[in-house]
Amino acid sequence: MMYKVLIAERDMKYVDQLRGIINREYRNCQITGIVGSSREVIEVLGKENSDIDVAIINVKLTGVNGLEAIKKVRQKNFDTRILILSEFSYLEFAQEAIRLKVDNYIIIPANDNEISEAIRLCLEEIVRMNHYKQKICSVTTEYQEAKQYIEYSYIYTVLFSKLSSRDIKKYVELLGVSLKGCMVNMELESDDMKQINKQTILQQIYECIHEYDGGIFRFVVGPKINRHIVLYVSYLCEETENNNSKLKELLKTITKDIKMKFLIDVYIGIGKVEEMINIYASYQDSIRNLLEMKNLVDTSGIQDNESYYGNLYKDLERKYLTSLRLKDGESSNYINHLLDCIDHFCEEVRKSKIIELLVLTRHTMTGFDREAYLQDNFTEYLLSVSNIPISELKSWAHQTFEYIQYSQVDQNRLYTKAVSDAINIIDGEYTKNITLEEIAKRVGVSSQYLSKIFKDETNQTFVEYLTTLRINRAKDIIQTSDQPIKQVGIMVGYKDPNYFSRIFRSVVGISPSDFRDSVKYKIDK
Repeated sequence: MMYKVLIAERDMKYVDQLRGIINREYRNCQITGIVGSSREVIEVLGKENSDIDVAIINVKLTGVNGLEAIKKVRQKNFDTRILILSEFSYLEFAQEAIRLKVDNYIIIPANDNEISEAIRLCLEEIVRMNHYKQKICSVTTEYQEAKQYIEYSYIYTVLFSKLSSRDIKKYVELLGVSLKGCMVNMELESDDMKQINKQTILQQIYECIHEYDGGIFRFVVGPKINRHIVLYVSYLCEETENNNSKLKELLKTITKDIKMKFLIDVYIGIGKVEEMINIYASYQDSIRNLLEMKNLVDTSGIQDNESYYGNLYKDLERKYLTSLRLKDGESSNYINHLLDCIDHFCEEVRKSKIIELLVLTRHTMTGFDREAYLQDNFTEYLLSVSNIPISELKSWAHQTFEYIQYSQVDQNRLYTKAVSDAINIIDGEYTKNITLEEIAKRVGVSSQYLSKIFKDETNQTFVEYLTTLRINRAKDIIQTSDQPIKQVGIMVGYKDPNYFSRIFRSVVGISPSDFRDSVKYKIDK
């Protein structure tokens, strides 16, 4: 790294001395300026984005003295390392220099060694501070990633499971949200649909939404599911009609911001305010409001709730089957809406509708190919639907429809794309602390769904596959090198040597040390 140095000195004798020391002993330093007045010092250093690393300043400059110039500099610039040159050793000067966070106070004339040592200490401090900033940046990044995963987890729980009292307590604590809020359904549209799927764009949208966290509302942002991002908006103060109006205006501002930055249109459906224990009702309301806003259904002349959801179901079913035929990527979105509609029917009708949808889905996806159609055992589906508790019906249906849609792949391939992508990630990153939730996010499916299809297709759970891969790699290293057992564990992803030994023994049957001894015995024999 090349460091930039500013010399603020009127006496050319000292300028030549400083230039000689730097050119001779510090090839990684470049003198970018030599000035003689306080005004110039303030102009160069007195800004937040100054690129000067080290400034050597004589207190006797034209204009105000050097210490006064440094005082003005320190109002905005705290990063530049500063060396003071002075012909006087006044205690008051030295104390003021310390208060202004000056790195060294050198009485001149001084020998080359003294000045060189002061410069060296400044450069070491720059390296130390850069390392500290990188560490802080790393910790901040890890915190932001963890927070994002927690937010995703909350939204997934709301959509695909049911919040328990324990869940609510933990999410309130971790996310800093209140017990009352509403769900918001955001649908993204763009002329360039690939734009919506770019991970960098999605991350920027996530950050863009969080820029509007404030004193009244706090946002929990979920992952993109097809074209949709689901938000939980927490009301941090007592709910009023005025707050509801403020939320609508705030969401309008967010959608305009997203459109301006990313050229993506956003449609918004806002659910009613609910206690967190009943927040799924707000999610259903957000879907209805989104569909009405986009005029996906005709809401005129609705006489009652049953009639409304009956008409809505018919319209969504038609759009769902069309989406399946066109393979436009929106089918999962429509099936979510259909299952939400089914929630408003009686238990018998719910189960009947789900079986009906299963049959229609398979018919549509196979093109009425009888052989392919018969591959699904609908008797098994009937038994499952009949026996499953009503509280678990929706979650089961989500996973079943997701499985049917994603499993329709080229028969020449061993795994579905989601599992294939997951295996590639595990194989390439098994030494890192990877999780099922992280991988599911990266391959674009829910963790529950990935867990199911991964076990179905590999006959191993995610943890079993990862453990087998790590231990097999550890065996290879032990057999082909003299690496310490502790180091072997670290090389395959286990930081704790005791835990590594336990896992190794559970898989291989003997400890890593005994395995190494057995390998040596076979070689010697």
